[in-house]
Parts: sequence; structure tokens; C-alpha cells
Amino acid sequence: MKDEVGQYWISLADDPVQRVVHDGYLYIVFDPKTTQDTGSALHRVVWCDPERTAEHRLIPQGAVPDWIRDRFPDNTLSLQYLNK
Repeated sequence: MKDEVGQYWISLADDPVQRVVHDGYLYIVFDPKTTQDTGSALHRVVWCDPERTAEHRLIPQGAVPDWIRDRFPDNTLSLQYLNK
């Protein structure tokens, strides 16, 4: 089981999909062209560049494990849940 979980996180780290990492928690930005919606919710994202604020539908992936955390640095200043 651990190997499967490890492979999952490695595949996420290698995937060029747009991601949001906030306080060590990973979200994938929902893109209806490439991603199946498996429970996205609308959030206001303030990126590390505060001039770059946007609303995105995000799909939560979970807390990033410590052993791969360096591949998922936080890239936001804040994240605000808006609605489903």
C-alpha cells in the first residue's frame, strides 16, 4: 500500500497540471478539458505574487507527505473557500 501511495505522490509531482499548495495541502485546479470533476469547490486564490488573485475550482488531494514536501512548495498567500 505504501508503494502505491508513494507512486501516487510521485506521479502528482511529475504532472504539469496547475496546482495550488497552501499550508502543505495540495489542490489541483479543475480544468474541464483535462480533468474529471471529483468534488471541486470554488476558492479565491491569492498566489505568492499578490497581484495575481483569481477564483478557481479546486479538487483537494490531501496533505503533502513530508518525504516529498520539497517537490510541493507552498505557492499561495491565502486560500478562501467560496462555495460548491
